Amino acid sequence: MDVGYVKPEIRTYHEFEKGGYDQVPCGTNWVPGYYKAHNLKANDVNFPLTVMNCRQIIAPSRLKGFLMAPWEVTDSKRREWLLHAIDLVGQSMKI
Repeated sequence: MDVGYVKPEIRTYHEFEKGGYDQVPCGTNWVPGYYKAHNLKANDVNFPLTVMNCRQIIAPSRLKGFLMAPWEVTDSKRREWLLHAIDLVGQSMKI
């Protein structure tokens, strides 16, 4: 399967699909430096785009689910952040 140019962010999903591997893609709502510098509270595009792209790339029989990696400590101070990650997963699965 030659798909031509593929963004580096999703190239591995194509390679694993080509090899016939089962996959459980992972996304995040982590806020890298760019987002923090621009006072953005969450990265609300990574996880939905991961779901959307992977559903187009990976055969349904090999797409075993998705993982969310919020990359925050699990404590009461980060409760809102972690609950937002859960909501983002729920919204993304409806795409």
